Amino acid sequence: MSRKYGPSLITGLARLNGESVGVIGNDCLYYAGAMTAAAAQKMRRFVDFCNSFHLPIISFVDEPGFMIGPDSEAAGTIRHGTAAISAVLQSRVPWACVQVLKAFGVAAQAHFGPDAYMLNWPSAASGALPVEGGVAVAFGREIAAAEDPAAKQKQLEDMLAASQSPFPRAEGLSVHELIDPRETRPKLIHWLQLALNARTDTPTLYLTGMRP
Repeated sequence: MSRKYGPSLITGLARLNGESVGVIGNDCLYYAGAMTAAAAQKMRRFVDFCNSFHLPIISFVDEPGFMIGPDSEAAGTIRHGTAAISAVLQSRVPWACVQVLKAFGVAAQAHFGPDAYMLNWPSAASGALPVEGGVAVAFGREIAAAEDPAAKQKQLEDMLAASQSPFPRAEGLSVHELIDPRETRPKLIHWLQLALNARTDTPTLYLTGMRP
C-alpha cells in the first residue's frame, strides 16, 4: 500500500494461515530504511487503518533511526515520527514484532506495539545509535580531543557494538524468543491463533486521543 510514498517503509496486507493481517517493514534500499517524515505519516495512517478494521499487525524491524539533515528538519520528521509512535502506543490490535537487524533510536519505538510478541533473529542489533557513523557524530568532540582520535573512536565503537547483541536481551527476557529465521512463519502462526482465540469481546469502534 502507498508503495511510492515514504518508500523506506513497507506497509501491506497479507494472509497468515488464512487470516488477514497488516504487515510493516523497513525497506533498506531507501535511506537504509530510515524513518522520513513521509514514512512516519505512512506508518501512522496504516496503524490506524489496521485498528479500524481490527487486523493484527506483524512488524519486521530493521530501523536505523530518523532521517536527519536540513531537509528532514524542514519536513517536520520528528513531529510526524512522534505522531506515528503515538498511533502505535494507542493501538488495540495484537502485535508481533520480528527484529531482523537494526533497531536504533527513538524511531525504533514505532515498530513495537503494546504487549507485542517479540521475536529476535540472531542478526538483531539494538541501541541508542548505530555504530557505523553514529559514534563519529555523537562523540565527535570527545574523539577530536583524544591523544589518538582513531583509537578513541575504535574504543567507543567496540563498547557500543558489545552492548547491541540480542543475546543479553533474550537472557533478560526483554524479547520472548531468539529464533532461527526459518522458524519465523510457524512461530507467527502459533502466535496469531493464540491472539485470535483470546478475543472475548466483539471489536468496537476504534477511537484515539490527542497526538502531536
